[in-house]
Amino acid sequence: MAEILENPSSYQKLQALPKPKDLLLEASSVSFLVLKIASRCNINCTYCYMYNLGDNSYLSQPKVMSDQVVDRVLENSASHAQKYELSSFGFGFHGGEPILAGHDFFTKFVEKANAKFAILGITPFYYMQTNGMLMTKKLARLFNELNINVGISLDGTQESNDRYRVDHKGKGTYTRIIAGIQNMEENRDPVSGKINLGILNVIDIDSDPNELYEHYKERLNTLSFDLLLPLANFDKLPPKPVAGPFANSETPYADWLLALFIAWFHDSSKNKPFIRIFDTIIRQILGGKASMDSLGNNDKGLLVIETDGGIEPVDVLKMCGDGFTKQNLNILSDSFEDAFKKPLVATYIQNEKHLCEKCKICPILEMCGGGYLPHRYSSLNNFDNPSVYCRDLIKLIAGIQSLVIRELPEELKTRFSLRELSYEKITNQLYGN
Repeated sequence: MAEILENPSSYQKLQALPKPKDLLLEASSVSFLVLKIASRCNINCTYCYMYNLGDNSYLSQPKVMSDQVVDRVLENSASHAQKYELSSFGFGFHGGEPILAGHDFFTKFVEKANAKFAILGITPFYYMQTNGMLMTKKLARLFNELNINVGISLDGTQESNDRYRVDHKGKGTYTRIIAGIQNMEENRDPVSGKINLGILNVIDIDSDPNELYEHYKERLNTLSFDLLLPLANFDKLPPKPVAGPFANSETPYADWLLALFIAWFHDSSKNKPFIRIFDTIIRQILGGKASMDSLGNNDKGLLVIETDGGIEPVDVLKMCGDGFTKQNLNILSDSFEDAFKKPLVATYIQNEKHLCEKCKICPILEMCGGGYLPHRYSSLNNFDNPSVYCRDLIKLIAGIQSLVIRELPEELKTRFSLRELSYEKITNQLYGN
C-alpha cells in the first residue's frame, strides 16, 4: 500500500498530502516540550481543562516562567537531543494564554535556543497555541520573523464560538479573535499565499459541519484547521446534541465529522484547507505511517513543563482530577528520563501498551490506538476502558475508509485485497450489538 502514497496519480480525488513533522520516537526520548510559559488566561472558556474541569493547581504556579526555568529547559533539551541523536527538537508555547508572558520572552527564548542547538547541529522548531485576542500586527510580525508557527483557538462561526469561548465577564470572544487573525494576514507569503497559522477547533455538536467548513474556507481563507472532540471521560460525558440531524444518533460526533469529511473530500478547489485528523486517517488507510496525539499507535515523545518548572505528562489529563498530573519532578533538579519512570507518564507515552481488552481485539486498533488517553479515564477503572468516544471513532474510521476505497482503481483493490470496513460488524464484535 505504501506505493499508493508514492504514486497519487493512480486515483483522482486522493491528493498528495503534506507529511506532518514526525515528533514521535522511542519511549526513552522526548522530542517535543509543551511549555506553560504563562499560567493565567485572559478569557474563561467553559470547557477549559486548565481552569474549569476541577484542577486548581494553576493557583500555586507563578504567573510567568522565569529565566532560570527557561535556561534549564534549554540545557536539558539540548543535552537530551544530543544524547538520543535527534535531528530536531520542538517547543510549544502554551498557557493559560502564552502571549501574557510578554513580547521579550519569545525573542529571548528563540535566540537562546537557536544558538544552543546550532552548536549541536540540531534544528529547533517552535509552535504557539493562543486564543489570538492579544495578537497585534507587531506581535504577528515578530512571530513570523522568529519562525514560530501559530495555532489560534476558534470554534467555528460566531454563534458556535461564543457559546463556550467567553471572557471573564461572560461575553463572546469571536470578533476579538477574528481581529487577531486579521492582524496576521499581512504575513502571508506574497507568492504562495501561505501563512504560519492554523486554527484549532473544539467541535460544537450543535453546529452545522458544512457551515463550519465554508466559514473557514471562504470567510477566513484558512489554509489549515484541526478538529478536536470535546474533552470527556466516563465521569464527565461528552455534550449531547440538543436538536438537529444528530440529536438521536448513537454516534453524533462521528456523524458530524463524516458530514464535514464528505464536503472536504469532494472539494477540488485550489484553496482546499488541510485538516489534520482527516489527513492522518487517510494516510493510515493507505498504509502510510501517520499518528497524532489522539489517534494511532506510535509512542508520544512529549512532556509538559509547568511555569514553575514542574515536569508532567500531557496537560489535558488535568481533567481527571485536582493535581492529577503532578509528578513531584522539576526541571531544575530532575531529568526527562526521571519522568519516564513515572507510571502516569509511561502510560501516556506508551498508550498502545496500556489498553483494555476490547481495544486489544479491535480490528482498527492500529489506526485508532485506543483513542485519546484522557477519553479513557474513569474513577472506577482508571484508564482500563475503551474511549468514551469508542463507537464514534469506529464509525468515523470505517466511514472514511469506505469512501477512500471506493475511489481507488479496481486493480489496486484486488491486488491488496481491500475491503470496506463495517461499523456494524466491528461494534457487534466488541459490544455484541
